Amino acid sequence: MNKISVKYILLLFVMVICLGSFICIRPTYSKFTNDYTTDDNIAEFNYDFKLSINNIEEYEIVKVKPNEYTIFNVQVSNDTMNVIYYGIWYMFESADDISISKYTDSENDTSGSIDAKGTKTITLIAVNNGDSSKKIKIGIASSDKDISSIEYLNGKKLVSGISDRPNMESNVPVLDYGMIPVVYNYDREEWIKADSNNTNYSWYNYEDKKWANVVLVSDSSRDRYLNSTIGTSININDVMAFYVWIPRFKYHVWNISRNTNGINNYSYDAYSKGIDIKWESDIFNTGNVACSYSNRSSDLYDSCIYGGDEVISSTSDNKKIKDAWYTHPAFTFGEKEKTGFWIGKFETTGTAQTPTVLPDQRSLVNNNVSTQFTISRKFQNYGLTTDLDAHIVRNFEWGALTYLTYSKYGLCRKSGCRDVYINNSSELYTGRSGGNISGSNEIQMNSVYNDVLDNTNKYNSSGYYNYQGYMYNSNGELTSFKNINKIASSTGNITGVYDLVGGASEVVMANGSTSTNLFNVGSAGTNWNSNSNLSSYYYDKYAYSNNGNNYKIARLGDASGENSVLNSNSLFVWKPLVNSSGVNASYVMDTSPWLIRGGSYKDNKSIFSFDNYNGNGSSDVTFRSVLS
Repeated sequence: MNKISVKYILLLFVMVICLGSFICIRPTYSKFTNDYTTDDNIAEFNYDFKLSINNIEEYEIVKVKPNEYTIFNVQVSNDTMNVIYYGIWYMFESADDISISKYTDSENDTSGSIDAKGTKTITLIAVNNGDSSKKIKIGIASSDKDISSIEYLNGKKLVSGISDRPNMESNVPVLDYGMIPVVYNYDREEWIKADSNNTNYSWYNYEDKKWANVVLVSDSSRDRYLNSTIGTSININDVMAFYVWIPRFKYHVWNISRNTNGINNYSYDAYSKGIDIKWESDIFNTGNVACSYSNRSSDLYDSCIYGGDEVISSTSDNKKIKDAWYTHPAFTFGEKEKTGFWIGKFETTGTAQTPTVLPDQRSLVNNNVSTQFTISRKFQNYGLTTDLDAHIVRNFEWGALTYLTYSKYGLCRKSGCRDVYINNSSELYTGRSGGNISGSNEIQMNSVYNDVLDNTNKYNSSGYYNYQGYMYNSNGELTSFKNINKIASSTGNITGVYDLVGGASEVVMANGSTSTNLFNVGSAGTNWNSNSNLSSYYYDKYAYSNNGNNYKIARLGDASGENSVLNSNSLFVWKPLVNSSGVNASYVMDTSPWLIRGGSYKDNKSIFSFDNYNGNGSSDVTFRSVLS
């Protein structure tokens, strides 16, 4: 027999074995869709495996695109005359940010038995939360004895657990009656009315760092804008306030024990690579961490349960807790679960009688906290119904904004993360930017006008850039020179939130209790209500402390305890890209029961910064409006 004949006979033999014994791939859809109407329209692919009584070594490769998921069927057939036991196994090419489990709609399990000549179809879901495509090997192991005798060799693992489709997109913004959805038109350099249906992501796309914006307008112009067509120009003189939507999410907890020994103790590198965030759908809580707050004198006051056990401050090894996810508490207001909230795009401006949230205006200062709260309630009168409640930003809400900012949806890229650029306007004009991070040594130079701006104090009356990126010269005059990369927002573009570092310091509604565990007014005044008190709905309560360095009173999610470092009994918080040892911070305490965040224009601060405050009003302290 010649060599050619032998070759063809061997090839024919291999083909017969493959067709008669093992695997065929039958693609049912070439493109995955999120729209499911029937059981047949649930999976992207079917993988068909035919069982023998021995372990099958063949496999198929499932590829999942970055930040996407794939649902597919594995069909297992028993062509023998005996019962056979099976198990679906998997192997990851890379185990980071990838998971596989049984899909909730699947009637069959990932392991079990199949009668003679029987067939089972198991639906699986693979989820890729990473920034690159992932591959998974899928195969079948089998036995003719029982399930326990099935062997998974050479690193193969049984597919286990049950999962539903993850929410890969943010919650739809809640539009109250008087809200006008807007988007910035870069060509026309103006705000225009947006499509509230977000057709082709024309209004927002958080995956692309494009956050949803709305405006509240004057009474005289409201009906006109509500009835106008998409693309209508928004006259800035008609606008009373700008707001940005913060959608509901859970985050990957990196320092659940609030360990203050530094970033080497984190369960993952949230400091350098950003905080890992996943959107939650509607008001459904998908986290596996639950926290409650108590007034006690040892360990953490914030009692958090993970895996059935309480996490206390003596827990030193966060690295052992790798899969803790916490629904951010900003979205859980007791019984009032929220799909998200609207936060003022700029610090509050205008007057106490007619407050606004506008760019290029001076921040509203010199009011004690109780007066600020009264002012904050007036935004309710700008065309809103009772569906949304106007108030000062709570500390948890600031924390949610901070975490979203310090994630891939904000200022983090593959190369790393940076802090928000500082608003360096000493006259407290909103939306302004120094074009750099607070505390950095970058020299600001306008090569067009040959003006070297103030690099000694890092601030001047106007700031260096406005919210659109136009530069001011050394005389505080607006020039035609523009650098959009220098704006100071939470996204690095115009869709984000401004004034988060610098400008005026901002009061957040965090209140340190009295020694008898009561609401502590401090020097905030009594302009609350007839009882000179405040509903607990409007502030986050903290335990009594007479020590501003008492990190144990911090609460998970408030952007304080998780990112704190204790050094020689002094407390520091993260200072991204500038100083890894951080900047000084102080918690609420008995004599200063309120918090201010962000720091003022002259401070070396960060979006993570906080300081205690007696609440009496100051020439460089303002507040930020929230609608929720």
